Amino acid sequence: MLTLLSQGPRHGYQLKVEFDRATGGAWPLNFGQVYTTLQRLDKAGLVEAVGSENDKNLYSITDAGRADIDQWLATPVTQPLATRDELSIKILVAVATGYTNPGLGHRPTAQRHHCHAPVGDEAAGRPSVR
Repeated sequence: MLTLLSQGPRHGYQLKVEFDRATGGAWPLNFGQVYTTLQRLDKAGLVEAVGSENDKNLYSITDAGRADIDQWLATPVTQPLATRDELSIKILVAVATGYTNPGLGHRPTAQRHHCHAPVGDEAAGRPSVR
């Protein structure tokens, strides 16, 4: 949600719709999660309420929220690949929103994420001989 808010103020409904679109439905999000997360992010100082639109609270990202995005995107993912994996969400959200930060630089793929996708014998459910 922070990455979506980096494009400008949004209310909860907009965030839910844009998140669903950005992730292609791979990570279903309900409205309760959106508003609970916005409250948590506000309490943490990562977003702030900046008014309302059609009786809906608008939220904007703070500088601390932008720093949190940068840290999240730069943190290697160390879990096995899955349908709802964090690496996929990072890529989908960054691409969908056009979020960029030149300060993150371009590191080789092996340094950006550390994941273990089963191959060969492991993919077939047999112990690896590596």
